[in-house]
Amino acid sequence: MLSRANQYRQKLENRMRRSCILHVDDDPDDRLLLRHAAKQAGVSLPLLSLEKGEQAVAYLSGQEEYGNRAEFPLPCVILLDIKMNGVSGFDVLKWIRDRSEFDDVVVIMFSGSRLDGDIQKALALRANSFVAKPTGCEALIKFMGAVQDYWLTFHEFGSDSNCRTRKAKLLPA
Repeated sequence: MLSRANQYRQKLENRMRRSCILHVDDDPDDRLLLRHAAKQAGVSLPLLSLEKGEQAVAYLSGQEEYGNRAEFPLPCVILLDIKMNGVSGFDVLKWIRDRSEFDDVVVIMFSGSRLDGDIQKALALRANSFVAKPTGCEALIKFMGAVQDYWLTFHEFGSDSNCRTRKAKLLPA
């Protein structure tokens, strides 16, 4: 078991290495469209896509092929679909929130569902936000621009990290 000082040091080191957006969705078309939207929106962090909840847990744990953090950095933001074969987005969200080292990772449930029960469950499991997947390329580009503008520019991650990609501009009075 790590001492409290070592846990804190490891948590800081992990924060300093965060440098991507992780998208977990079993639909290959959704993964492709979101990568295109991120590029068009000028999102400054790389978007890494996985197709299964099990892969997300392995990625975040640094297991198997995901052990090299230079190649597979910890994310600042996770876009997580709910309904996937095998481990669901809710299962992954619960796993994330059960680990203090991921307390400041932004998790956005990004789902085709608009069911009130799904929204309430995601928020009860401490998702930072719930977004029904927009339809159409323009809407996806606008969404990814909003992720860049809010979560990566204005959101405070609670510590020094390389998640902030731009200085927030002062809004006119």
